[in-house]
Amino acid sequence: MDIDLRKLRFVVEVAKVGSLSAAAEVLGVTQPALSRTIALMEDRYGFKLFDRGPRGTRPTQAGMQVIREADRILRASAKLDWDMRRHGSGSLGMVRFGMGPMLASLGLATITNDILAQSGKVQVRCSIKPFDELIRELHAEKIDFAVTPGRAVRADSSIIISDIGKISYGYFVRSDHPLARAGDISPADLIKFPYAAASEIKHPDAYHFQHGIICDNYNILMDILLAGECICVTSPVLVGSYLQQGLVTGLNVNQVDTLDDYIALLVNRDRTLSPATKITIEAFKRFFGQI
Repeated sequence: MDIDLRKLRFVVEVAKVGSLSAAAEVLGVTQPALSRTIALMEDRYGFKLFDRGPRGTRPTQAGMQVIREADRILRASAKLDWDMRRHGSGSLGMVRFGMGPMLASLGLATITNDILAQSGKVQVRCSIKPFDELIRELHAEKIDFAVTPGRAVRADSSIIISDIGKISYGYFVRSDHPLARAGDISPADLIKFPYAAASEIKHPDAYHFQHGIICDNYNILMDILLAGECICVTSPVLVGSYLQQGLVTGLNVNQVDTLDDYIALLVNRDRTLSPATKITIEAFKRFFGQI
């Protein structure tokens, strides 16, 4: 006879109420069935769990040790059941995702607060890295999904690629930059200055600068923009407050198309996402679907 949770529950309840008849009533079984189960357990393991007498049914010394362990197992089982229900609802679990530095600066704070507000005890781990490193982490299953500018994405049969939003880029300089009041600017004008960006510029329509700096910390990137003569290639949303304050201005560059891109969600094709991860992905879709 194998031990199962039902039998452990029988033993713990008998010890709790001190009576086979009272325990049978609580458990919803007949007293003979309960007595038979206890007797079979005692025969199976070769020692008595309970002493029966005029003072009721009391655990033996060995029985008390079994009951303590059985009670611990039942509590752990109840917690596991509760946790699994929360996993199923998406209110518990570990969510691991990756983002490029620009998109992280754009939306990570809002998205994570949204996730944590609605998802109970979900733990969020975010990897902020360049595109190529995110792809390696996705293949190695170190992250569950990645969100990245779509123009950087290459076809990969092992990855499902979804379009979850749009984003545009522009060229920005500090307000007293030599190009700030130059009117229409040609690509030849850009070559005189270094660029600053959060990652390698992979948009096919972007002007390819000869020299510059890549910095994945946007606070530092803005300091570089305001302190020097770099041309920053980024989303106007990220420099919006600087534009409103008159600290930064956008450049109108001739012969360069509008730098529009889509935002790509990348997930491994053959992996099942947890409910918590699915809820997190919906938060990403809400945010990037409306910027």
